[in-house]
Amino acid sequence: MTAHHVDHGLRPSSSDEAAIAVDIAQSLDIDCVVHRVEVDASHNLEAHARAARQAVLPPDALTGHTLDDQAETLLIRLLRGA
Repeated sequence: MTAHHVDHGLRPSSSDEAAIAVDIAQSLDIDCVVHRVEVDASHNLEAHARAARQAVLPPDALTGHTLDDQAETLLIRLLRGA
């Protein structure tokens, strides 16, 4: 198994977060590959970030999200008036 971390470089702390991902993987005796990508943040950021991830991740990669993704999605939808 190999862990993959995609660093979109969108936050000043993104390289620190990538290093944490590597440390966690190493503590579990798992190889970790960090992919640094450039994303067009001028419009449709989520779509560009998704395309960048899909371009660098292996086709058989299983992806995961943070535990609060559902709450975050709900909040965003409420703020958008959905």
